[in-house]
Amino acid sequence: MPTDPQKEDIAQEKYGKAYDELDSSEKQSVGGTKGGRSRAEGAGSEGMAEMGKQGGSTTKDDTSSW
Repeated sequence: MPTDPQKEDIAQEKYGKAYDELDSSEKQSVGGTKGGRSRAEGAGSEGMAEMGKQGGSTTKDDTSSW
């Protein structure tokens, strides 16, 4: 099965070797980079900035009783 060209490009950028030569943790890192780039493209710069402002915020559930 041929490797995704985007994964090949990221593997070369990050590790200087082909995707098939990476160990499992390096492949996982490549996948995370690919996913992050996809989210950034989908959300655009304004959407990513808004997510950054929210940080780890959640809905306004009452968690004070924990």
